[in-house]
Amino acid sequence: MTRTGLRLFVALLVVMAGVAGGIAPGVATAESTAQDAQCEFPATFEDAGGAEVTLAEEPEEVVTLNPSAAQTMWEIGAENKVTGVSQYASYLDGAENRTAISAEDGFTSVETVIDLDPDLVLAPNTIPPETVEQLRSEGDLTVYQFESASSIDDVRDKTRLIGQLVGECEGAEETVSWMDEELSAVEDRIEGEQPAVYFEFFETTPGQNTFQNDVLTTAGGQNVAAEAGIDGWGQMSQEQLVEQNPEWLVVTEGYPLPEGRASSPAPQWRRTTSSM
Repeated sequence: MTRTGLRLFVALLVVMAGVAGGIAPGVATAESTAQDAQCEFPATFEDAGGAEVTLAEEPEEVVTLNPSAAQTMWEIGAENKVTGVSQYASYLDGAENRTAISAEDGFTSVETVIDLDPDLVLAPNTIPPETVEQLRSEGDLTVYQFESASSIDDVRDKTRLIGQLVGECEGAEETVSWMDEELSAVEDRIEGEQPAVYFEFFETTPGQNTFQNDVLTTAGGQNVAAEAGIDGWGQMSQEQLVEQNPEWLVVTEGYPLPEGRASSPAPQWRRTTSSM
């Protein structure tokens, strides 16, 4: 596999996994959904905050507070149920026809979500617990809060779980099957040494115990942040970056490198293989 091919596969896998995804562990749906893939209502789920979320019937209107939840809804064929999305989900086809639920500061506009009065709100792990509680207390809304994903398996479970929450189990299973086929194709093409990769997202990088690390290694790369001992999302110092000497810099589409890095004038970039 060429290094260019590696970069393309990394991009594919990151998009497929939905960069900021999350999954609630310890929920009865995680294993049972994988086995049964049945959508039945009424249903009760325990979310990441320990709250019991009860759905009396299949939700018809859903608000997603984060792009990962929105993209999952699109992937499983449930986009027609989505009535509100955050500003960062604008890349999705048809997102412009949904209500933007982000405030001017980029955070969730609680008032806008309450006004939409959805049957269900999907709140990935990036949403503060205070926002979740405000939606529940002030709007009397049904909110499911997710926890951070740490592996590709978590992304599979999250996909199935969202399918069960919104009554789209079949679409969720089809999406997981597609993911597995793509992953299998990647594994078949990985050969030789693993090039060192630095992945940056809004000036932070995923280390150990993140599904992005799992994505990078599955794609055939060696995640320098994990090698440097970073746990979860963090930042690498100039010294760490030079020491790890990454061969590839991976930046999400639509988010350019900070000023100057493309031409590598900054010392930490000039002194790594990736600047060549």
